[in-house]
Amino acid sequence: MERLVALSPDLVVVSEYTDADFLELLGRSGLRHHRMQGLTSLEGIRTAMLDLGRAVGRGNAARELVARYDATLAELSRRLLGAARPRVLYCRTG
Repeated sequence: MERLVALSPDLVVVSEYTDADFLELLGRSGLRHHRMQGLTSLEGIRTAMLDLGRAVGRGNAARELVARYDATLAELSRRLLGAARPRVLYCRTG
């Protein structure tokens, strides 16, 4: 935190996964910060991009980025239409 404060950033961007202790320190530091949330779904990522755009005063640019994001997702859906869904096994240990 000390190194972050020394940098005097205009904005600190953290995710919803950021450690609670760090968030508390960040809140007490007086630094302006934005916490990105909803990063577990495509729609959540879309919303997070728009929220961040508003936080930095670039709402129009964020909307343009989201339009490209939506177009890319639409193109992927078109390409994958009718394709067999892969079977996936996810195993996390320790």
